[in-house]
Amino acid sequence: MPITGKGWELHIQRLSVQRKDQKIRTVGTYTVFHDGVEQPNLSGGTAEPRGPGDDTQEGNDRRISQGSYPLEIHDTAKFSTVHYVVSDNFQRRPKPGIGVGGTMNRQGIVVHPGLGFLDSVGCINITGDLSEALYDIAFVDSRNRVIALIQDLLEFAHLDDHAQPGRIPNASLVVDGEPLE
Repeated sequence: MPITGKGWELHIQRLSVQRKDQKIRTVGTYTVFHDGVEQPNLSGGTAEPRGPGDDTQEGNDRRISQGSYPLEIHDTAKFSTVHYVVSDNFQRRPKPGIGVGGTMNRQGIVVHPGLGFLDSVGCINITGDLSEALYDIAFVDSRNRVIALIQDLLEFAHLDDHAQPGRIPNASLVVDGEPLE
């Protein structure tokens, strides 16, 4: 599914499925676009649960289906787009995160930082290079990447840290690919 070239778009291209011991993750790349123009320094790797993508059943521990999704201000005790804590301690909450809407029966899907092989049961971890299954997600790098996405998104949407939960105008996530295990 190609980007539309309109608004703020987070494009994820799924590339492969990796295994390490009994763990499985889907890896890919992300790139941010403003009205179809790629933004420098807003790209890297992604990690998601195993496939195939499925938006029909809550709690299925799978990645979301490929497609286009509206982005949302998310604000819970676990993840927040505007009230997150900046800490090197992985346990501190709320961590930075961007809500993903339009996921049918799936609730609480968030683009957020990860740690280790994968820190998600349905969400998307933003990270650096994961070209090898032995590579782990470094939390501080992942957190910084998510914060950079949030700052850019809020600036593009003319929102500040007082924004209320809900849909972010002209902002979407576009997910391509359904690699097989």
